[in-house]
Amino acid sequence: SGLKIDHKNLLLCTGKGPSRVEISPIINIDEDFCRLIGYYLSEGCLTEDESLRTRFSFNRDEAECISDVENILTKLGLKYSVYHSKMFHTACIKVSSRIFGYLIRDVLKCGVNSYNMNIPAFLFNLPDNHLKQILTGLLRGDGGVCYTRKKRSYARRGRHYCQRHVVATANYFSSSPVLFQQAVALLQHFGIVPTFKDKRRGLLNIAGYNKLIKAREFFNGDKL
Repeated sequence: SGLKIDHKNLLLCTGKGPSRVEISPIINIDEDFCRLIGYYLSEGCLTEDESLRTRFSFNRDEAECISDVENILTKLGLKYSVYHSKMFHTACIKVSSRIFGYLIRDVLKCGVNSYNMNIPAFLFNLPDNHLKQILTGLLRGDGGVCYTRKKRSYARRGRHYCQRHVVATANYFSSSPVLFQQAVALLQHFGIVPTFKDKRRGLLNIAGYNKLIKAREFFNGDKL
């Protein structure tokens, strides 16, 4: 007969010595974990050599995102290392864990590179607060904001006026056709209907005051 041990009292262990990693066999699919999945889908990849290595790469100026990923990984009990590229001004967070890599690649089936990333189908059944966090990770990673400020001069009834004209547009890009369609579906679910005027495949835009106000919560404070 099998051992009747509560999973809460177990630990999954890999590695030896300093590389030893212990992780709980129970992972709560909470809002933090959903946001981590969003970060992975937008800025992550997974490779295999002696172990499974999961990486998150950000511009080094995105301190809020980097800190957020580090805190979530720590909460999960995972060890990680951070490498700063001298060439591309990026910070790479690396998790060398076969267990975590197996979860991402083989259990959740999130994909391993930017061309085959996708949101696991069952996550769409989660409450809206969880779905918002997936979208937050996606847009913080591969989203952006473009804006222009111009002065427009015009004359009316013999008087000259100068008006400041500000135009803002949020955008999102993905190389994965599946993930791109999923991102569109999530945006529409929250009442944000994107446009696709740009000829670049995989790129969407969010324009208009009301849409930008709704999208604001998904971006970092300094982006939108």
